[in-house]
Amino acid sequence: MHKRPIPFAALLAAGLVASGLLSAAPALASDSDVPGLVSLNRHVVVQDDLVRLGDLFAGLDAGADTPIGRAPAAGTTVRLDARWLGALARTYDIDWQPLTRLDTTDVERASIRFESEDLEELLREAFYERGETASLQLQLDEPAMPLILPLAQGAQPGIVGLSREARGRRFTATLVYPDRGTPLARVTLSDRFFEMIDVPVATRRLPRDTVISSQDLEWVEFRADRLPDDAVTDPADLIGKAPRRNLRPGDAIRTGDVTDPVLVSKNSLVTLRLDTPLLRLSATGRALEDGAEGALIRVVNTTSNTTVQGVVARDGSVAVLADGGRAFN
Repeated sequence: MHKRPIPFAALLAAGLVASGLLSAAPALASDSDVPGLVSLNRHVVVQDDLVRLGDLFAGLDAGADTPIGRAPAAGTTVRLDARWLGALARTYDIDWQPLTRLDTTDVERASIRFESEDLEELLREAFYERGETASLQLQLDEPAMPLILPLAQGAQPGIVGLSREARGRRFTATLVYPDRGTPLARVTLSDRFFEMIDVPVATRRLPRDTVISSQDLEWVEFRADRLPDDAVTDPADLIGKAPRRNLRPGDAIRTGDVTDPVLVSKNSLVTLRLDTPLLRLSATGRALEDGAEGALIRVVNTTSNTTVQGVVARDGSVAVLADGGRAFN
């Protein structure tokens, strides 16, 4: 075969089209499978940096490994037209000629595609390996996503050189692919990371004075720098409490947003109780103020019209203080 050079790269550039994630193995479609005949492979996925004669033509007796140019960039497809393929066949004395202008070949470079989520997960693992056990949210300013690199069979990506500011949130790292041997690509990753905290939030709108139960709460991750200093992080501090205002689902709950639920409402009728070692008395009273369990409130006996103080019990009754026995006279 003749070895005259072909301006391959220049002709390839005229046929670039976009491509997504490519197959790991070549996909070859040829004109004919008849033994002894040279046929055109209509679709070629190249595994390395070079395109060879055998990638384009099936059935060659010799010269299949002859390189004719560099492979397209990862994630791109080059279409070789009939005229160029005919000239290539004549140059290398290949027994093939195009029959129509539709005799073309698409050449792709096998590639792997990284979305921002993929890189963030790799970085989280790298942070974890260096002892950063907190949940992190990462923001990448470089590179632009998606990142498409040449595929290496059986290879895995890796993160090296991870460093962070001593007191800040900025970091830098390098993605290497593959992570063993000589990398095909080294890409600098940089930007910021944020610690994430799980906090309990309402699963539904909770009106004021609703007694909060465990079924009313779920966990949601928040960036620590965006979380109020007084945000409740332990559901035990919410269960059994009541909102001071309507709580919206998904919002962080602050300590001042909840209080003990009101068991006795102002102007409501309550049972007054007086328990001493010598007697047990009860009467009907009217609360002069709201009261949660354990709260000291004023109550007027509706019969004697005497005002006393008492402590709100869990059952909603009011235990009158010992010196308030006059209320039962």
